[in-house]
Amino acid sequence: MMVKGLHLLILLALLTLPLTACTVDINQQRYSCTTNSDCASGYSCQPVNASTTNPVYICMRGIPDAIVDVIDTPDEVTDCGLCEFAGGYGECLDGTCVLAGCVSGYDDCNTDPTDGCEVDLTSDSLNCGTCDTACTASNAVSACVAATCKIDCEAGWGDCNNDITDGCERDLTSDAANCGQCNLACAAPAGTCDSSQCVCEPGTALEVIGLNPAQHSTDADGSALIADFNCPVDPGSLAQTPIAVSASLQGTGSTSALLLDPTRLELTPSLTFLAGEEVSLTLTSGLKSLYGGAALLPIVWSFRIAASSLGTGSFGLDTRDLGTSAGTFMELIDVDGDGDLDLVRFEMQGSGAIWTNDGDGTFTDGQMPFADQTYPSGGAINDVNGDGAPDLLIYGFSGSTIWLNDGAGVLHDSGVVVGSASESAPASVFGDFDRDGDADLALLGYTGGVELWSNDGASFTLQGTSASTVYITALDAGDLDNDGDVDLYLTTGSGADVILLNDGAWAWTELETTQTLSAEAVKLGDLDGDGDLDAVVGGFQSEAVLWLNAGDGTSTTTPTFFSDGPVSKIEFADFDGDGDLDVLLVRSSSNSAVCAPTSCQTIEVCGDGIDNNCDTRIDEPGCSSCYYSELLRNASAGRFTTMATFPNPSNAVSIGDVDGDGDIDILFAGYDGSDELWLND
Repeated sequence: MMVKGLHLLILLALLTLPLTACTVDINQQRYSCTTNSDCASGYSCQPVNASTTNPVYICMRGIPDAIVDVIDTPDEVTDCGLCEFAGGYGECLDGTCVLAGCVSGYDDCNTDPTDGCEVDLTSDSLNCGTCDTACTASNAVSACVAATCKIDCEAGWGDCNNDITDGCERDLTSDAANCGQCNLACAAPAGTCDSSQCVCEPGTALEVIGLNPAQHSTDADGSALIADFNCPVDPGSLAQTPIAVSASLQGTGSTSALLLDPTRLELTPSLTFLAGEEVSLTLTSGLKSLYGGAALLPIVWSFRIAASSLGTGSFGLDTRDLGTSAGTFMELIDVDGDGDLDLVRFEMQGSGAIWTNDGDGTFTDGQMPFADQTYPSGGAINDVNGDGAPDLLIYGFSGSTIWLNDGAGVLHDSGVVVGSASESAPASVFGDFDRDGDADLALLGYTGGVELWSNDGASFTLQGTSASTVYITALDAGDLDNDGDVDLYLTTGSGADVILLNDGAWAWTELETTQTLSAEAVKLGDLDGDGDLDAVVGGFQSEAVLWLNAGDGTSTTTPTFFSDGPVSKIEFADFDGDGDLDVLLVRSSSNSAVCAPTSCQTIEVCGDGIDNNCDTRIDEPGCSSCYYSELLRNASAGRFTTMATFPNPSNAVSIGDVDGDGDIDILFAGYDGSDELWLND
């Protein structure tokens, strides 16, 4: 009875309030709120749902919760009492509780307010995200997750168009365009898909259909090499076919091979490639298809390792002491296998030395193994015996000899002589011309012919001499027609340059180019980024020219003349770290300087009336600044601008990351004095 009396007292107190408990005033302009300060005077911010993770608050006035809890029934007050709905919140209108809205993530999909907002849009597969949006898919298990339809394809099916409305639309067990996984195509026309694996018609020859890095790429990472084939590779043939990789600055290394799927091969090289390094490897005929047919038509795969993007192409002359006598040949190479670039250098007096790099570009004159060589005029470096260490070909007046590296940087004369024993070769280039995985040799003689020597890993055998009747002055090797073998570009002393296209089995097709400059230097590389090898040719008496390849070893455009003065050496590298190849042009003779047409300094500085700028060289008349070498920046698509110039002539040049900072430095052999090391900033 006392409880009832207490209830009556509370009721009398309620009747004195402006409005009754839990009432929402429909005239209130702001319903939603965060704190009481969001509400008008007399209103408070109160929750209207029981959710602890996503509560909804609106402005209300009336009985506090503590008073509502002690009311027995709603009819004890002249209002709606507790006006609540599942998944929503209510509003009291003229004493009637009505559905005012739905909590976020819920909806009244059946339009029946009596059961509130009955659908959870975040998980209902028939109403996913919105009412009546069903989450169902063919060939898949579907579920509504966080208001988004998710599908999990059944085994053997794939959602290859990323459109859930048609489910998992591709049968991965038989679709030749999506075999085993989306977008993995079996090569046409022989390739079909059977039980999620690409198969070939019996007797189909194995072929390479894709490479990563791409052939002739200029900015490869090189950590993992991927080759795609038209047919499944026989794992047994892979296990019996070691694939070596040749690196221009280090020698050769092995690769570990893994079939990622039956038609995709991943090769992981044992070498850590160096910035700017030219890399090649031969996928040989030892690889075979699971379905018989001819073995793989071998392919020589070549690319360049990216240089650091921190290189600016701005150079500073380093003061460290290198050679002081005029050099005839120099090559930066990791002779001792410690990961940095050492220097192999010959001098006009007939001696040579190996300068070992301490890792930061500091060189130590460690050994002079070439003292007995008679006037070495040049050389070339490659791993000729396949032991991993770079070996050296030296050509001098006593013939061209092979010096073998013991792996620790010590070279010794092997006694192997290639070419004529009575003459010195003016140029040579290594390349895997017969696609058997080792370094063969193309060698010029002073008679002007090109001798072609095959390497079997232990010795060289003369395979013939080029049929060209013109005098050959320089050469470079590369796949000019993109057919997977190594061709030759030959410059001539007069007339058109010559291209020898490799037809296999040491047979060649001779083409004449549109380039008729009398030349003494050539370099191949992809300069316009179209995937084929272009050429820069340096002339005896005049400018260098750029020859752009149409992809088949021919040019579709007239060669571009882009430098004044004779050019004796050419190098390519990404000096400014932007991913394409820049061009270094080197001039050697003392009368080959390029000068700006401006007035000279007329005041005598040195007092001899000849050397006004005190650089110990005779000033060019009518000029204030002269240079002998220049670096051209690739401005994209084979267009070039000047990046840097170098003041002194040079007999030889070598490029590489000397100081280990990831960009490409330049080392010039002095024409009549000290070598010069220019470090890339």
